Amino acid sequence: GRTAAVSGLVMARGLQDAVGCVAIDARGLETGIALRNKFMWEDHLEVTKFPEIRFVLTGLADVQTEAENIGLTLEGELFLHGVARDVRIPATLTPGDGRTEVEGRTKLRMSDYGIARPAFLFITVKDEVEVRFRVLMGEAE
Repeated sequence: GRTAAVSGLVMARGLQDAVGCVAIDARGLETGIALRNKFMWEDHLEVTKFPEIRFVLTGLADVQTEAENIGLTLEGELFLHGVARDVRIPATLTPGDGRTEVEGRTKLRMSDYGIARPAFLFITVKDEVEVRFRVLMGEAE
């Protein structure tokens, strides 16, 4: 699924002391197919019990500057489907005029978060899914 229902706050004086939280309204995830959305929300994400997906950033590691981009690892805790797990997510930070783009991807196992794997007839989705994100951040007003 995809979503633009993202909110959060990241505070940092510099890259070495960044902390924050980013939250996603689980019901805001869309697959592009209404019936598939319904199954995802009700049977797998159980959005009435777990309405929010949250990543709490506790720090950055492996910071490397490459031309205009900064490669780094986001360290923190992912809260998904009522389960909290420590995660390390490789990402790229691209500073811009008053905005910063953070882009990354990581693989998660649904079973690690107690999420039932979707199945239809004799086909079951793999346990491992790739999560990709692109977040634009600006300075607080």
